[in-house]
Amino acid sequence: MIFFDFNRAQLKPTEVEKLLSVKDFLKDSSVEVHGYACPVGSSYYNSGLSAKRAQTVADWLVLHGVKVTKIQGHGETDQFGRTKKDYWLNRRVELKTQRKGGE
Repeated sequence: MIFFDFNRAQLKPTEVEKLLSVKDFLKDSSVEVHGYACPVGSSYYNSGLSAKRAQTVADWLVLHGVKVTKIQGHGETDQFGRTKKDYWLNRRVELKTQRKGGE
């Protein structure tokens, strides 16, 4: 998972490091990029923010030679929790992979 600061869609240096550590592995995969947001703010706003987060990660992956097959923002769905303590977990992008050759 790639995490974002509140109300932001820019990659943090720590998250870039995560992507750098897996980019070569991901080059042998088809990758879906799914963005999420915490429930602070309107559902409409969070839907757009989650899509921007997904697009940010997808753009980085494509720039580094990874095949992205799907980009989707899910807004406030799929929450880890609904307490303020859990909100940082909900500000994320998840990558789903399918290895070439069906692995």
